[in-house]
Amino acid sequence: MAGPSDYAGERHETAQKAKTGPFNTMTQEENLLSSTQAIISELFDSNEAVKGQFQLHISAEILEFGEALLPAFKRLPNFVEACAHNVQTSLVGAFVYGVLDDLVVSGKLLLMGKLGPSGNTYRQAMEGICMAAMCAHASTLLIGGQEKKYWELIVENSKLANGNRAVHLFLANWDRLGLNLSGAEQLKEALALHHEHSHAGRLALANRMDLTPGGRIYVGGHFDPAKLQAYGLEMKQRINGARWTVELIDGLWPHIEKLRATTPAAPAAHQ
Repeated sequence: MAGPSDYAGERHETAQKAKTGPFNTMTQEENLLSSTQAIISELFDSNEAVKGQFQLHISAEILEFGEALLPAFKRLPNFVEACAHNVQTSLVGAFVYGVLDDLVVSGKLLLMGKLGPSGNTYRQAMEGICMAAMCAHASTLLIGGQEKKYWELIVENSKLANGNRAVHLFLANWDRLGLNLSGAEQLKEALALHHEHSHAGRLALANRMDLTPGGRIYVGGHFDPAKLQAYGLEMKQRINGARWTVELIDGLWPHIEKLRATTPAAPAAHQ
């Protein structure tokens, strides 16, 4: 299994290639978006040719991603039903649902050659894992220097519970959360890594250009053979995310059952 250290090394190498590349000699994509119609066409382009290249070169990783996601989707209906108890438990179910949606969307964006947006969506999935776990916690967590119940901050729309803070809060409260995940250390490394790298910078530049002298800059996604190893490792990270989500569901289920037994149910909706 590709770990965060492998992934970090590949991302650093990709960014370095952009760093040392001749920015002043890069050429724009030959098919320029030089008219309104061209731009509209690009918006509706399904990138089938790009997807075909990904299918040709990383088909094993794509299949592994589907196989890793399947157990989570099989668990999802019963888990969401168990979460339909009150506001706190419903938030857990909603965040887990969102994680799976983000993983699928991240995979789709990757296979369309949109590496930056794919990474951002994957980061959002990782934030969702953190938020689901913190919402399921029965007691308080250390948040903003105070003891707070995370799910209540979500309901209050508090800035302390914003998604961009979720990774930091999750890692800071790791011992309190008491999650029994086999890939815990890898998860913590991956969370920190994506929080650091999913922003504008040299890596973002590299993601939309060919890593060759005079490489073309693309709009709307592309496949670059020079990034083949990076593509494989990116998909491996999505595979890891899918597996962590399965473990998350299994790990949070006892917490949900305990909350169902110890907290009042939400009032029934009036028909």
